[in-house]
Amino acid sequence: MSRRNKIIIIAVTAVVVLLIIMAIIWWLNQRGAPEPGINVNQPPTLEPKKLPTTPTLTGADEAVVGEPQIEATLKAVAITFAERFGSYSNQSNFQNFEDLQTLMTVRMKAWTDSLILQQTSDNAVFYGITTQALSAKIINFEESLGRAEVAVSTQRQESKGSTVNPRVFYQEILLKLVKTTEGWKVDEANWQ
Repeated sequence: MSRRNKIIIIAVTAVVVLLIIMAIIWWLNQRGAPEPGINVNQPPTLEPKKLPTTPTLTGADEAVVGEPQIEATLKAVAITFAERFGSYSNQSNFQNFEDLQTLMTVRMKAWTDSLILQQTSDNAVFYGITTQALSAKIINFEESLGRAEVAVSTQRQESKGSTVNPRVFYQEILLKLVKTTEGWKVDEANWQ
């Protein structure tokens, strides 16, 4: 038998095996899960009544937000902003600020633009810091005024000269957000 015929036989066999495996997987998926048996000796389960939801404080100084969706949105914006705002490298040319433009108010954009102009990057020695958000807490929420303050606890890793053995520390950032026609945006950011 020639080498070419052996290769063809092996290829055809491999395709047939793959088709059989795919057919078995498809057949198992089509069968679905078996219906659970009904135990007639078991008393019916009682579902608890749903209690009305009332705003509660999860922390001693956490503000009450009536809508869970608003609270989730505020925390998501704050966490995203804190991680990107706090992550920087002297070789990235302030790309972290550019990435955050859509989450900033005009005032915050002006502040970051002036900060970029003031900073002179010395790229001779590597410097980088990465930030990971650990938790977010709403400190103040004024829905009628469209304002909120969110404190984000972060873990930061600072590297100088090399990324080996970075200095790890924890820091909180206080973000002031305002409601715009485009959603919640960061108006001010202060590392604590």
